Amino acid sequence: MYLEDYLIRIAYEGDVRPDLDCLKRIHRCHALTVPYENLDVQLERPLDQDPKRIFHKIVTRRRGGWCYEQNGLLGWVLSKIGFDVTRVAGAVDRREYGDEKLGNHLVLLVQLDKTYIVDLGIGDGCRAPLPLVEGSHQQGELSFQLERIKERYWRFHNHSFGVPASFDFRQEVADEPLLASVCHKLQVSPDSSFVQNFVAQIMQDNSVTSLTGKVMSVKTLAGTTKTVFSSSAELESTLAEVFGIEDQEIQSIWPKIEARHAALFGDQWGGSYESPAMQGNTADGSTLDRAAYFLEFAKEIAKQASMPIMTTGGIVRLAVAQNVLNEGVDMVGIGRALAFSPNLPEVWKTSPDSIAKLPNVKWKNKTMAAIATMAITKRQLQRMGKGKAPKPNLSPLISLIADQMRLKKLTKIYRQRYAKA
Repeated sequence: MYLEDYLIRIAYEGDVRPDLDCLKRIHRCHALTVPYENLDVQLERPLDQDPKRIFHKIVTRRRGGWCYEQNGLLGWVLSKIGFDVTRVAGAVDRREYGDEKLGNHLVLLVQLDKTYIVDLGIGDGCRAPLPLVEGSHQQGELSFQLERIKERYWRFHNHSFGVPASFDFRQEVADEPLLASVCHKLQVSPDSSFVQNFVAQIMQDNSVTSLTGKVMSVKTLAGTTKTVFSSSAELESTLAEVFGIEDQEIQSIWPKIEARHAALFGDQWGGSYESPAMQGNTADGSTLDRAAYFLEFAKEIAKQASMPIMTTGGIVRLAVAQNVLNEGVDMVGIGRALAFSPNLPEVWKTSPDSIAKLPNVKWKNKTMAAIATMAITKRQLQRMGKGKAPKPNLSPLISLIADQMRLKKLTKIYRQRYAKA
C-alpha cells in the first residue's frame, strides 16, 4: 500500500501536506475519478473493511466501492499524510426510519482550524470538504445544509437532486462493531437496497451520472436525461467507458437487473398500477425516480395531449411533488399518503421536510405483502369516510382478512342485484 499509487489513481498533482488546500484537492480528485458502486454485492462477493483489500480493489484494480470502502480508503490516505481523522457512524434516512438506520454509513471528520466533514460515500454528495458549521454551504451550483437536531445529532441535507436526501451523525468515534455488523447485513439481507439494485455513480462538479439497474441518468439542476439499456453488452461497455468499471463477471448480473426492472416498472418505462413499486416495495422511495413512478410516461403524453396532465404514484414528500410540477406536469395526485396523513398539505406549509409514513409490511411473500398493504390503505380510507382519524398500526393480517370478507360480501350483493335485473 503506497500513498503514491493512490495519488496516481485519483490524478492528484501538487504538494502533499496536512493542510486545507491539500484536503480540498484530494477530496475533489477522488470524487471525480472513483465511482460509487456495489457490483461486488450484486456478485455476492463478501466485503469487509480491511484497508489492504480496499486499496487493492480501488487503486490496483481501479474499481470503485460503497461508503465503507470509499471513506475507509480515504481515511487511511489522510491519516498517512498526517491529518487528524475520526471515523464516525452515520445513518442515511434516519429522518424517515429512526435509529434502525444507525451504522449504514461511514463518515469522516477531519480536524484542522475547524472540523470538516469529509465524505465520498454517498455517490452524489459534497465535492469538497464541508465545515461542520450549521447553515447552508454552496459548492458551485450545488447547495448543501447542515443542521443541529435533537440528541446531539447533526443532519446533513444533500443538494436538491442528490441521493440520499439526508443522513445523521454524532461528532463521536464510530462504534466499529456496529459498522461491521451493518456492513454485513447490507450485503446479505433481501430487504437491502444494495442487494435489490445494482448502482454505479460518478460525480461531476455540478452534475452526476448515475446507473440504477438498466437505467442511466445524467442529473443537473436543469433536469434529468435518461437512457435505458437493452443488453448486457451495452451495460458492460457503458460501465467501462463512463464509470471506469471493468470485471469479467459483469454480464452475469444482467438477468437479475432485468427481473428487478420488470418488477419495479412492468412493461412500461413509467411503471403500472400492478407493479410492486406501486404497492410500496421500492428500495427507499427517496427520489423522484422511485417516488413519481409515472412522471416519464406523463411527460410523453403531455407532448401529444392538449388536456392538463396529472401524475400519481407513491409521492410522500413536498420536494418530489414540486419536482413533478417543475417537469411540466399540471397536477400532482396524492392518494395513499393522505390516507395515513390527511393533514399532510397543511403540515408541509410549516414543515416542508415532513414525510408521510406509509405501512411497511415485511412478509417474505412480496405479492401477499403488497395485497396486505393495499388492504391497510383501504381500511384507512374507510375510517376517514366515517369521520375517524387514521390508525397507523393496523394489523396487516387482520386488514387483509377484513378486506377479503368485505369483497366477498359486496360480490354477493352485486350478484343478487344482477340476477334480479
